[in-house]
Amino acid sequence: MKEVKDGKKVTVYDEVEKEIKKDMPSRLHARRQMLKVLYDVTVVPTELAGKKRNTKSVDLPAKLFDEIAPKYTNRNGGYTRIVKIGQRKGDGAMEVLIELV
Repeated sequence: MKEVKDGKKVTVYDEVEKEIKKDMPSRLHARRQMLKVLYDVTVVPTELAGKKRNTKSVDLPAKLFDEIAPKYTNRNGGYTRIVKIGQRKGDGAMEVLIELV
């Protein structure tokens, strides 16, 4: 941001507080393993479908570890439900639907 001081334009920077989260080594490894498979997804609001405005990128591994995982901390097991939905037409491989319970 440029401000005028003593007749000269000077760049002024805003100070922002940033929290640095450090993961435990085991959690960091798990996050890196998820980064191999998951990728950032662009979310488009339904009322503006087909337009590039108001889209936002969602970091899936961060959402998984920061929002979804804390819901399952008190659960002893059985985090997922696997439903077989049949064979794929092209090569006959079995397809399944994985749900978080």
